[in-house]
Amino acid sequence: MTNEELLRHALYYGKNMRLNVFPLQPGKKTPATPHGCKDATSDPGRIMEWWGASQLYNVGLATGGGLVVLDVDIDHDAGKYGDETLAELERQHGPLPDTWICLTGGGGVHYYFSCDDPALTVAAGFAPGLDYRGAGGYVVAPPSVHENGREYVWEVGHTPTSVPLAPLPDWLHALMLNGSKPAPAPRKEAPEKVTEGQRNQELFKLAASLRSKGLTVDEITAAVMEANKGRCTPPLPESEVRTICNSTGRYDRGKSKEQAERPCPSIVKASQVPYEPPRWTIAPYIQRGKGTLIQADNGTGKTAFVCAIAAHVSTGRALLDIPVETPGNVLLLSVEDDLPVLRGRIEASGGDLDKCHFLTNAAGLSFNSPDVEQAVKQVQARLVIFDPLQAFMGAKVDMFRANETRPELAKLFEMCDRNDCACIIIAHTAKNTGDKSPVNRALGSVDIPAAMRSVLQIIENPDNEYERIAVHVKCSNAPKGQSIVYTIGDRGGVQWIGFSPMTADDLTAVVKRKEKGIPYENEPLVQVFNQLVTDRPGGGFWSYADLKSAGAKILGFSPYTDINDLRQRLDGGLARELQTRDGLIVTHSAKGKGNVRGVRVEQYQHPQGYQTKMTEG
Repeated sequence: MTNEELLRHALYYGKNMRLNVFPLQPGKKTPATPHGCKDATSDPGRIMEWWGASQLYNVGLATGGGLVVLDVDIDHDAGKYGDETLAELERQHGPLPDTWICLTGGGGVHYYFSCDDPALTVAAGFAPGLDYRGAGGYVVAPPSVHENGREYVWEVGHTPTSVPLAPLPDWLHALMLNGSKPAPAPRKEAPEKVTEGQRNQELFKLAASLRSKGLTVDEITAAVMEANKGRCTPPLPESEVRTICNSTGRYDRGKSKEQAERPCPSIVKASQVPYEPPRWTIAPYIQRGKGTLIQADNGTGKTAFVCAIAAHVSTGRALLDIPVETPGNVLLLSVEDDLPVLRGRIEASGGDLDKCHFLTNAAGLSFNSPDVEQAVKQVQARLVIFDPLQAFMGAKVDMFRANETRPELAKLFEMCDRNDCACIIIAHTAKNTGDKSPVNRALGSVDIPAAMRSVLQIIENPDNEYERIAVHVKCSNAPKGQSIVYTIGDRGGVQWIGFSPMTADDLTAVVKRKEKGIPYENEPLVQVFNQLVTDRPGGGFWSYADLKSAGAKILGFSPYTDINDLRQRLDGGLARELQTRDGLIVTHSAKGKGNVRGVRVEQYQHPQGYQTKMTEG
């Protein structure tokens, strides 16, 4: 870390972010000024004085005055389980909002929030492993260096330049003021008494654990011998215990069994890696050996859509002229629908019932249960379907934690790759997702859609309540496919209608409108812009003042509160809806005569809207 970098960050915090900064001793948390955080300032001149003398001062940020930082202390070796405490609190109250997050040099995490309550001062241990810094406190900020040599860094995607500072949640505010001692998540302890059938396994776990801590085989043997005498009923013979302990000698000291058996990393040139083109079942929507996520609200028709896909794979019949490249058997695991209902949907969509298979008693299975791969192999499945995602993640996996979900999905897709089959996972969308990327609307961690190679979202056609549209919102290995329109008929059978010009951006606008509960035609700005081009065919320019005045005459009230409100609504999807539905191109911040700012409205001759291209299939 250089002095220039420290100075640059300190100036940015003070000058650009208006935070109060002060120097800390190099590589430490202790203040380097006489009065500590009381000396903190945002004055660039004073900051230059502190760091301008080539001093490698760490950067301290004074808290309080609208800034509160939650400190999550994580040091499992020292018995500090702040991450487990926070996870339990989030299960009770909901996840923390997106905000600035700093990964500390000591292995903890700092969550920054806005809150101007002067009663929040400094508290250590208001809950197990959780502290906070408010009025009169301070935190160490990136790119400072911890005494262990590791830097403080902003978490990717949660830097002050990528997300706004979130308000302190009410439940966390109350907890900080009142204190709480919630029990951390239960920890798995070794049994006090180990009986026959468990002795070898438990003693090997103990021996491997001691080896990972750096003990020699002799030291491990002495400790395990004592555990055998005190906890095993009856104790194992000493010769058997020595064999167990000697077996750990094949692992490097200080490494766990998993670490020791992990392949060593090596360097390979890109030219030495053979290129493998994607293998498709239905291109570009469903790829073999990878995951496809089908997400939608309840009752939208996602299971009917997937059953229709299964029907096409089982028969090899093209879908809207898109070929099925690997037809064959299908395996479906569902805990949401009865098997007769699923059979009816597949049959009504023209599927081959002898090539579609169900795995009964699927409840309790996970993606990586041995029964799943055994069934895939037995029926030689070309497609395996899971409905819904959360039912198969596994009882011990928190689907909102990326570090828990990604390994499960990685193992699932490795299984699919081994067996050359495609995988479809059906997921429910979360509530109030209008501001999220279309890719990240499914329940659970954002790492779930990130692990997929294809994501489709299904919605009701905003212009026809009887139609559904499957919008291809992500495709990692090819250009995204066209949006597919279909209807659901008798017994859940699917009739393909054609393609829609709807895009992921259009989808965002539709989702936001649904959450607002205001139909498009009732949107005040929609009524205003349509009336303006009726009165002035072809459109024109209106200053912000004229637009507000004209809107008040048309509606009887102002169509927007201020210029920022107008811009946010247009940029938030309304401008695109006006273009696709009414053929109006609305541009804000346009210039008129005398450089007056306002809105320009242009009109298409033939608006397209969300019309579908009719295709037989």
